[in-house]
Amino acid sequence: MKNPATPKLAFELWKNLVAAWNALRDPQVALWKKAIPVLCIAYLIWPLDLIADPILGLGQIDDLALIIAGLQLFVHLAQTDAPRQMSTRSEKDASQGVETIDANYRVVD
Repeated sequence: MKNPATPKLAFELWKNLVAAWNALRDPQVALWKKAIPVLCIAYLIWPLDLIADPILGLGQIDDLALIIAGLQLFVHLAQTDAPRQMSTRSEKDASQGVETIDANYRVVD
């Protein structure tokens, strides 16, 4: 049985990654806000964790949850500084005048 929420979650994650990349490169976004993704990556590298990584499964889940939460927080905060520049379109699409179509989909069995 297919889970219809899986593509939506993957799409939202991708959209947030693109928006975060655009925000990191935007000079209008405050430097302290740009520290959020850097701190999340530092947490992954840091040897101390909330849940130890050798505990199979749980140690990786807390890392994943922190990355997703940090990404969403950063995108949310960065939108207050530069909402127009937080487009999820690539620069290549924007420079070529490619129009983005926002649509909904549904799975038909």
